[in-house]
Amino acid sequence: MKKEAFHILVIAEILLVTFIIILFLNFDGLITGYAIYQTVNEASVNDTYIRESTPTTNYGTASTLFVGNISAGTQYRSFIRDFNITSIGNTNTVTDAKLQVYVNAPAIDNITVKVYRVTSDWIESEATWNNKSAASIWTSSGGEYNSNELDSIIITNASAGYYNFSVTDAARGWVNSSYSNYGVIFIAPNTAAGNFISMDSTNGGNASTDPKFYIDYTANAIPNITNVSTDSSLTSPKEIGEQVNITVYWTDLESHSSKLFVCNSSSINISGCESTHLCNDTSQTISPSSCQYTVDASDNRTRIFYAAVCDSTNCSIVNQSNFFINHQPNVTVISPNGSETVNQSQGNFSVKFNVTDKDADFLNATLYYGTAQNSTTNVIIANLNLTQRCTDADSSTTTTNNCTYSWNSTGIYGAYFLTIKVDDTFSRGNDSSDASFNVRSSQDTEAPNITTQWINDSNIYSGETVTIYANVSDENINRVWVMINYSNYSSKINITMSNSSIQYNASWRAHSVGDYQFKVFANDTFGNVNNSAPWQNISVKRANATAQNETFAATALPYHSIRISGVLNATDAIRDAYANLIVPSGFLFVANYSQNTLIGNFTSGEAKTATWFVSTPLNETNHTLLINYTDYYNNSFTSSTFQIKVTSDVGGGYLATVTGYPEVETSTKYFTEATFTKSGVVTAADSAFVSIYDAAGTLTVGPVSMNNPSTGSYNYSYNVSSSATEGQWETVVNLTKSSTSYYASHFWRVVGGPFDLRSISIVNAAVDALNISVIAENTGGANKDLILNWNLTRTDTNAVLDSGQDTFMVAANTERVWSVTPTTSYVGQVKITFLGSYSGSERIGAFKIFSTTAASGSGGVSSGGGGGGGGGGASLSPIPSQYDLQITADKTIYLARNEEKKISLGLKNTGLKTLTNFSFSIENLNPAYYTIIPSLTDLDTNIEKNIDIILNINDTFEELLINFVVKTNELTKKQSAAIIMLSYFEFILEEIKSLEKEIMDLYKDKPSKKNNINGCKTILNTVKENIHNELLIDAKDNLKKVRECIDNIKGEDDKAEEVPYKFDMMTIILIFIFLLLLVLTLIIAVVVYFVYRKLSIINYLKSKPGIKPEKLPEAEIRKDEFAERIKRIEDKLKE
Repeated sequence: MKKEAFHILVIAEILLVTFIIILFLNFDGLITGYAIYQTVNEASVNDTYIRESTPTTNYGTASTLFVGNISAGTQYRSFIRDFNITSIGNTNTVTDAKLQVYVNAPAIDNITVKVYRVTSDWIESEATWNNKSAASIWTSSGGEYNSNELDSIIITNASAGYYNFSVTDAARGWVNSSYSNYGVIFIAPNTAAGNFISMDSTNGGNASTDPKFYIDYTANAIPNITNVSTDSSLTSPKEIGEQVNITVYWTDLESHSSKLFVCNSSSINISGCESTHLCNDTSQTISPSSCQYTVDASDNRTRIFYAAVCDSTNCSIVNQSNFFINHQPNVTVISPNGSETVNQSQGNFSVKFNVTDKDADFLNATLYYGTAQNSTTNVIIANLNLTQRCTDADSSTTTTNNCTYSWNSTGIYGAYFLTIKVDDTFSRGNDSSDASFNVRSSQDTEAPNITTQWINDSNIYSGETVTIYANVSDENINRVWVMINYSNYSSKINITMSNSSIQYNASWRAHSVGDYQFKVFANDTFGNVNNSAPWQNISVKRANATAQNETFAATALPYHSIRISGVLNATDAIRDAYANLIVPSGFLFVANYSQNTLIGNFTSGEAKTATWFVSTPLNETNHTLLINYTDYYNNSFTSSTFQIKVTSDVGGGYLATVTGYPEVETSTKYFTEATFTKSGVVTAADSAFVSIYDAAGTLTVGPVSMNNPSTGSYNYSYNVSSSATEGQWETVVNLTKSSTSYYASHFWRVVGGPFDLRSISIVNAAVDALNISVIAENTGGANKDLILNWNLTRTDTNAVLDSGQDTFMVAANTERVWSVTPTTSYVGQVKITFLGSYSGSERIGAFKIFSTTAASGSGGVSSGGGGGGGGGGASLSPIPSQYDLQITADKTIYLARNEEKKISLGLKNTGLKTLTNFSFSIENLNPAYYTIIPSLTDLDTNIEKNIDIILNINDTFEELLINFVVKTNELTKKQSAAIIMLSYFEFILEEIKSLEKEIMDLYKDKPSKKNNINGCKTILNTVKENIHNELLIDAKDNLKKVRECIDNIKGEDDKAEEVPYKFDMMTIILIFIFLLLLVLTLIIAVVVYFVYRKLSIINYLKSKPGIKPEKLPEAEIRKDEFAERIKRIEDKLKE
């Protein structure tokens, strides 16, 4: 028995220790210095509800709390407070506070419940709608509370459950004594009659569903960095030796004195940087903090740094940022470097020099000669493009580039030094020859001979290109030029003339209407000038063109899109013509159709059409419009005025809307549905037609009639073929009523293969240097060749301006940027179309509309609309690698300036091993414009997670290509996307399209939630009505409601499980040590007890004479004798 008891104790000990170890290993908390307050018991909480229809009745003992509206004029409101909150201590800081309630009876419909801080004391057993206590009334019936909302939650009409309301601001004030603790009040404003909820009170008898406060607090909250900025940029970098100013904006809940540290690594503590220290600021209590770092030659162009703000005990989360620097380019003169003789009679001299630039910038050089080193008195050649003049095997200026220039030294004599200055657009480097060299040439004192000058046209109009001629002769002609005096003779230009013999010529484009003079000059290489030719008069008249053929809708609905066009017929050639539609106030121009649009150059006899889509104003009256055409020289060609009558009598409030599948694979069916309403009520249209355009903008279907399953509802199905061009397609529906058409459009994508064409960029729109790039992406597991066909067409006539075909390989799971350089002289609106194929039948496509510009030698990205691209056919699944990651993100992100938007980045571990230590960033986007909220550190194989990214951009760019960068200890992955900045109006329209797509997806993914989804769709229709009535603020609010409705259906609402009590790590460690010591003490006590007991029995038996306990046979001991002996032993032990 003794051994069995001992064994039982040992087993119990082992089980207890095992339990403690399991508890310890499964606890993932951190020792952060935070503590959590939880409502101790229901006795510490007071709660009641009040009812408007029974204003003198108290419900302090009720088991249920009500919020909402039971009938007209009958509101329910509820009060809750916890008296024990003050036990936290006013020296602590509240970082987060939640009030958890259990809703036992949801509302009939979704209901918005808001919580406010109560500002006056109340008594649970006495509070009513009129009174806060038996002796005191509310200042305003229904309770006294601060009007600033603490939190708001949409409680769905689903099953019962827990809801957590944020009350952080109130709890922080209660703890630090800024506010008196009178609790909070629950209100559901503007609720329909009969829609209310009930919540368990502390009188309900179930402690698990009682209202509870959960408050996170700490003795010292860490500072929080809100923004990091520097006074450098890529366009304005800092030079070596200059100081870059680093400014950090931060907050500290306790307003403690804090210090900024800027370091070379993310290892920062309250003492400063663990590695290289860049700079720091003195301690201060007010944001921002700034410090200066002196740029060093060892720094790279983009210098990354890490910043943290620390108070006396804690540091903020480390923030990574960067600034930009520039290294001065280097140049070394090779020859002439001293003692050489430059003799023009032996031909031009080859000047040789070397250049490098640490930043790999493109370089220009200016060459000088002078009588001293570093002299810039005489220019040999200015702004010499070294990309064309230097040999560069690796296409990088970071390595030595050998450069040459052929110098014509005619007319120069003497001993000189050569000086070369190299410019990278930010700074200059220079070098001079080590010693002087001699320059020799022949003598000439005669100026060139000009025998005659003339012009080829006497009837000149503005914009016309004419040719001026002159006969000039000389053996050493340096330059022949013509000077043209403008009409007021206050300005003049010089044009260099060219020749094939003694006859020189120069082209001049006539300017504005007026009188001009021209005169030819010539000089030779010795500086002799002939300026004896006479001034010759010319006259420039206005170009002839006629504005005609204006087409428009004579009547239109208010706030309805209409098409207006006009034709300019040019008798004479016109340069850079613009068409400006002059409209009264209230007319809005649709995106990609600007009011003043470029229609380009005209040849003689050419006619071009200008088109606008505008939204009519709400003002119902006759509106007068006209079209004014202007050219480069301010000549104006104006159309006749025309009238458009805006009236509701045309359409009577009719509205067409369309939705459809957002994405369809090849060889599957596409479905679209249109709705026709009048003032929000579904009604029948006279006819319904649909047209479908593919990714290249080609009409593929229709117009064909749509099916009509019910009143005002129309649909159409289309089988997407296996060879369909993949990318962004467009569906356009035309619903008619009383001979008036109502249009609506829907964009969707055709997908299916491992290839995608997207992100077309107009690198240079000038016709003399046209350059267009497109991104080709291979998402398959094998390298593939892509055959890319492209063509450039005019948008007005569809005439092909240029076309071509390229074949290139795109590696597996990579992107490749491919550029084409079409040749054209046409200036105006054009469309670039890319069509690619990577197998016999699979195709992908993308297009973009933009405007070419006149030859200028400078590039730039032009604006313009256009379509998108898509992938090809199916591919074999690749064999998973040890480490791999799939990133899912929107390819195009639409934003409005200063409008916050949250997007999600989907991550899936497609490898065979766990990925660890995740970090996230966005390439090409200022870190101040986004906040990434990682929710994971490790990701097991085949597990999916989402990362939230909050974007808020105030920059002026229109389109930006970015890369989402995900790094782990094992790999780095990127996913490209494009950010497109829209006007606020366009942004709301894009949000509507996005939400429509999500709703269509919900219909497919959650058919059991159809009624709830219909509710979301109803709110979205309200948004469209808001837009229709120009109520943009209401539209924004209702968009938020649609988002909340969709999130609720997806299960991402505010509904939460009961918050468990959380132990901090120090508490766990202390409990573990205490239990371990207790177990060891018990084991020692048991062992001592058994040893003592055994020794006592043996000593007792030995003390009796004649008895040898070890030899006493058990069979000989009688029962009574044994019992007697046991009794004596027990008595002995008691002594």
